[in-house]
Amino acid sequence: MEKKSASEETINLLYNNMGVNIELLFPSLCNCVDTIKQLKVSVSRRSADYRAELLLTMLEIKVFAITIQLDIFTFLRADFRTKHPCEKRINLKYVNVAILEGCKYIQGFGKDTKHSKLSILREIGQSNDDSELCIDVLSLKNSLDDFLKLYNNLNDKTNRDLALHYDQNPLKVYEFLEQISEEVEVSRVIKWFDVLKVVSQTTEKYIKKYESMLSENLDSSSFIVDMYKQINIFPDKDNKIYNSTDEIIRTYSNRLDSIIRNCRLSEKIGKTMNSKFQIDVGAIKQFCQPLIHDVYPGIHIHYIYLDLACALKAYFTSESFVERQLNLRRITVILYDGFARIYGYNDAQKDQSFWKGICSNLQHSEDVETKKLLIKTQKVLDDLSKDQSINNPTLRECFIHYRKGKIDNVIKLHEETMKAFPIAEMAKSMKLLIVLPDIIKLNATSLAVVNRSLEQSFEEKKNENRDSLYSILDMIPNAELKKKFKNDIIDKFEDILIKFKR
Repeated sequence: MEKKSASEETINLLYNNMGVNIELLFPSLCNCVDTIKQLKVSVSRRSADYRAELLLTMLEIKVFAITIQLDIFTFLRADFRTKHPCEKRINLKYVNVAILEGCKYIQGFGKDTKHSKLSILREIGQSNDDSELCIDVLSLKNSLDDFLKLYNNLNDKTNRDLALHYDQNPLKVYEFLEQISEEVEVSRVIKWFDVLKVVSQTTEKYIKKYESMLSENLDSSSFIVDMYKQINIFPDKDNKIYNSTDEIIRTYSNRLDSIIRNCRLSEKIGKTMNSKFQIDVGAIKQFCQPLIHDVYPGIHIHYIYLDLACALKAYFTSESFVERQLNLRRITVILYDGFARIYGYNDAQKDQSFWKGICSNLQHSEDVETKKLLIKTQKVLDDLSKDQSINNPTLRECFIHYRKGKIDNVIKLHEETMKAFPIAEMAKSMKLLIVLPDIIKLNATSLAVVNRSLEQSFEEKKNENRDSLYSILDMIPNAELKKKFKNDIIDKFEDILIKFKR
């Protein structure tokens, strides 16, 4: 039986329920963070009473469980608020990232398993002959294993890396984005929430069991959070920024689609020739590959531009303080990672940056307007590279990884997210957002320079391949087949070359 897509009524109900849950979960998160801080003051993990370490660990896991729910709700609500395919996929890609980071937090992968929360709980249980805890840990592990059988294949891990780091081959990133499905991601979330249900039941059991060790919670964060709610507001006068992000998403996603179609033409023709004429087209594909590689930096820059625009739009359409701050956290990560690829923070990154390639190709340009734009853009990028609030790898790591090795990030993540100042983050975002079209323009100019320098070689190769194709054409006796070969292969081959020369 064919599956039916969720109705608009169902989606609206789910959207509203997630919004309600965000408001219900956040006070519990703040309360739990306060409890951990107070408990750390009064007891030590090295205490002779193992229950202190167990209680602290359970509270940290509870903070994680609430945090990942808030993250997933925020990403899905941003997805549900838009109809544009590109924007939906960019919002949805972070769902897979959050869940895989969640699996790493609880159980870990490879050598990292020894630092996972399951390993810590198992060690506490075994070291203290706590059979009840050992049974509960095994139950939690079984629940997670059931989930991982469905969603821990090589493809899921690869997609997580593509979502965050971008691949050296941007065509792989595009293929990943094409495959993202709202239905698949929602199904993944439903299965993951089955795991979180077991997590919550386990943490609540032991927090309640040892609650006598907790002092009365003074709710010290409520005042601070209320203060942040008052000051962490960024006014978007006349929806100017929101409207600009909407235009960016529509315009540059179309441009990206067009670039990718051109990059795929040689492969498409190759498949046509192989299937219809049994001709080896390796030479033609090899001939086109250097031209395609030259386009890669421009594709990467489009991804960064669209990623930032979608995150900004998600921020401006957020309906609560918590959602806004979580989307602001996402903006911070994109700023750090995007700028590292475009310009770089240190000499090693700058040597591999897109900007170095652009400048190298345009340094001898005689065009006055190009020189002016190059100097103007260089200044903006140089100023941004000196901003230590962007170049903050520690904060970026905390914002992505719920746990990194032995370091549990959930408390710091919460605190940094709450105090993130939108006016400062927006100032940096707008600088990059405004300069990115200039970088894309300069990259196109740079690409034209590269193509002109290769023009003679290009013409020689083009003529050589054209002659080869026409020699094949002459060998085809059937007039109809001959005409089809001319239309499907030779004309399309010429079309590829014209597009790449542009």
